[in-house]
Order: sequence, then C-alpha cells, then structure tokens
Amino acid sequence: MSVGTGGEYWKDKGLPSVFKHELLKRYLPQFGGMTGSHSQDGRVVYLDGYAGEGRYENGDAASAEIALRVSSHFRAKRGLTLECFFTEPQQKSFEKLNRVVEHYRAGCPRTLTVARSTAFSMA
Repeated sequence: MSVGTGGEYWKDKGLPSVFKHELLKRYLPQFGGMTGSHSQDGRVVYLDGYAGEGRYENGDAASAEIALRVSSHFRAKRGLTLECFFTEPQQKSFEKLNRVVEHYRAGCPRTLTVARSTAFSMA
C-alpha cells in the first residue's frame, strides 16, 4: 500500500510530485503519440497502480488528471486513444479519484477504468 498520501499530502505539491508531474506532462504526450501512431489501432495503455486522488485540494492536477488531460488531447487532436487504468487502494482517495475521472468519462466512457485495489507484491 502506498504510504505518505494521507493528511497534508493532498493540500499542495511537494518536490517529488512536482518532478513526477513535469515528467508526465513532457514524456506521456511524446511517448504516447509516438507509440500510438505506430500501433495498429492507434491505442496506448496507461496504468497508474497507485493513482491517488487525481487532483490536489487547491485544484491543481495530480498525475491521474494529467494523464486524463493528455488522453483528451490525443482523442481530439490526434485521433489516438490513451486508454487509462487507475487503481487506488485507499477508499477515501479512490472516491475522490473516481469523481475526477467521471468528469472526463463523458467524452470517452470505454477508455477510462478506475478500480479500488488492495496492496500487492511482486514476490
């Protein structure tokens, strides 16, 4: 299970999150666009195993919403599909994440999946 994502975590971004979000903003469109343009059906799968709440309390996008924005852009501008799968083990975070995803689901109901998971290990 992820640790350190309770309490104050979702109030504002810390340095590791800023770094992660910048990476996603720059890498996901490049990689997804390149990969999707060479895939047979123009589809790329994005999986976030510990997606968190999707958005910070101040309204800033967290990693899940960043992926959702990229997915919307791909569909509208490039004709590609970024199929997003989000899992989150913490019930409270899962509920908030699901609300963020619902906002984007209207435009692509079959390409967004949210699941509440339990912790797993790859032993």
